[in-house]
Amino acid sequence: MLNSQRRDHSSAVLRTYITALWHYVKVRSLIFIFPWATFISVLIATNGNPDPLTAVMTVSISYLIALAAYTYNDVGDLNVDRINGSNRPLISGRVGKKEIIRLVWILNGSALSIAMLINVSTVAIASVLILMGLVYSHPRTHYKDTFPLKTLLTASGAALVSLMGGLAVGNVSMHVMYAALVFFAFESILAPLGDIHDVKGDRASGRRTLPIVFGLTPTIVLMMLIAVSIAVTTVIVSDLMSISVIGIMMVIGACSASVVVLRGLLYNYDNRLYVKKTRYIMRFVHMFLQLGLFIGIIL
Repeated sequence: MLNSQRRDHSSAVLRTYITALWHYVKVRSLIFIFPWATFISVLIATNGNPDPLTAVMTVSISYLIALAAYTYNDVGDLNVDRINGSNRPLISGRVGKKEIIRLVWILNGSALSIAMLINVSTVAIASVLILMGLVYSHPRTHYKDTFPLKTLLTASGAALVSLMGGLAVGNVSMHVMYAALVFFAFESILAPLGDIHDVKGDRASGRRTLPIVFGLTPTIVLMMLIAVSIAVTTVIVSDLMSISVIGIMMVIGACSASVVVLRGLLYNYDNRLYVKKTRYIMRFVHMFLQLGLFIGIIL
């Protein structure tokens, strides 16, 4: 009888974790930009001919760490999410805080375990990324409340995720570093988009984010200028880095699309549904941008 109760309890606990994991896999689907950037760096570093197993493992590490960071972020965002009317598991009571924290350690532990199968450099950068994800949301550090560390930390994490692709295959070339720099710049656009979406809750909780400190309109203009700067910089370094015309045109196209999409925010930044849709579109724009870099470099 006692063994049966233990089995039932274990099964219930397992179902809780699986339910929580499945929820975050669904609602955090937009984090695919991080493993995508890692994959592009692996392709760039190997001239488009990576070892399939190494590529899959490296991309998996990137995804697991990103999922863990965004899951732990919900613990720190509990009060803000209540104000913003979120229906996440912690708010609805479907999953407890302890279960979420344990899930974060499971995800991060799995990522480190996979990294150990690749090389020491991958373990090192994975460890740094995990640490950044924790201090970003941890109550004692909570850098997500600190301006401008919030944006700088997320952008730096994006760059490191990109560099990890080169480190995993032992080739951090100039092209890999430029791809990481581009992701750093583009994440400086994507991160404030999330702040615009959550500006109501952030104001109520006393947070200092880019839209709150600079204002919504200046923040959107700054984001548009960053997109333009990516295109201009790529054109300038194209000869030095031997980026083909096709690649340059793809980068310019992605940056132009970014400006057009972001321009719509100037008149709709108070519409949370519109902002959410913009965030979704911009992530696909980023995927196209990274693909353009790869094609430009390989050709």
